[in-house]
Order: sequence, then structure tokens, then C-alpha cells
Amino acid sequence: MKSELRLLYVEDNEVVRENFSIIFSHYFKNILTTDNGRDALKLYEENDIDIAILDISIPNINGLTVAHTIREKDKKIEIVMLTGHSEKEKLLKAINLHLFAYLVKPVKKDELTDVLERLIQKLSLTHTVTLASEYSFDMKEKILRYKKESIKISKNEKKLLSFLCKNVSQHHTATELSNVIYNSSDNSDDGSNNIIQLISRFKKKMLNSYNKEAFFYRKHLWSWL
Repeated sequence: MKSELRLLYVEDNEVVRENFSIIFSHYFKNILTTDNGRDALKLYEENDIDIAILDISIPNINGLTVAHTIREKDKKIEIVMLTGHSEKEKLLKAINLHLFAYLVKPVKKDELTDVLERLIQKLSLTHTVTLASEYSFDMKEKILRYKKESIKISKNEKKLLSFLCKNVSQHHTATELSNVIYNSSDNSDDGSNNIIQLISRFKKKMLNSYNKEAFFYRKHLWSWL
């Protein structure tokens, strides 16, 4: 399954950029590419970027400057630098960038795929909320898991879990949840009934499939029912 993480890739060599993009497409649904530092920073500002893979020598603004600019604003984004053998000493300037990795060009495919797999694994753990009874929910990928097994849930069930996991210390009425899940301002009984039916179906499905009743009694998720 491809990751929902958003990747920014900056490389001025068109052939290399296209070849790498093909590899990235096997791992990520969301890939943004450009050939220069100025556009890279613009793409960063306009999008919620999780990973930046930057060639160190790119036009307009070099890769290290781009990385420093991004890191000043974002401490969580993962950055990978691509560098030639003759440029390795430049990485001494990157000591405060907390790079996830650097790869020396020409980059071997197995080295690149190893970095990509480790990136996805690390960020998946970062975005994971631990529930009860060995359940967890990946906020980025919108995947509910029991132990390591992925559980198929509907689009609205994903919205519900995402909202509740983001607001674990708050209590919400059925009407409030209905407005969030169904993107409406319907304050009628129909709106409340819809959300109650959604939760009821979700609970029944989970109990029938996994028989883990404790999942539904995490106080801050379900106490409003």
C-alpha cells in the first residue's frame, strides 16, 4: 500500500529526476518535484510536506540553504540530502539540520529504497495513536490496526476516529460529531441519529470481527454515548 505521506523532491537533472520519481511513485501517493531551490521553498510553503529529498547543488537557491530555511520553520520534517563525492565536505555545514540521511550520487537503488522504507516506518510510528487492547490508529495513513493487522473501515469511520484522536481530552455531542463527519451544519435530530447509527454500526462490526470489547470503552473516546 502506498503511503499518504507527502514527498518533496528537488533535482535539476531531468533524467535523474524522472527516474527517481518512478521509484518514489511505488512508495508515495503524493509527490511534488521541481528543479530549483526557489520553487522548492514555494512548494514547501504551499503544501504540508512530510519528507524533503534535496540535491545539494540546485539552481537559484542551493539545497543546503533550502534545507536550513525549512528546518528553521519545521523541526519534524525529515530531510534527505543527495550529494556528489566532491561535495561531501559541504555536509559539515549541515550538522544542525538533523538530516535523516545523506546519499552520495550516483545513488544505488537498494540504498534509496532502504532509506524510503525506514522513513515510512519512522513517520508511521510518529503519527500513530495508541488505543486500548493493542489497537492503534495511524493519523496520517488513516489506518486502524489490531496489533499489526490492518482493519478495513469506512471513510466516515476514518473521519470519526481521526477527530476523536485529535480531541481526546474533550467531550462532544452527537450533533457536533455529525457536523464534523458529514460536513454540515444540520442541528436536527436527523444529524444526531446519523452519527449514532454510524458509531453503532462501527461498534457492531468491530465486536463481530475482533471480539475486543475493551476497544470501545476508552473513556475519552466513547463516554458521551
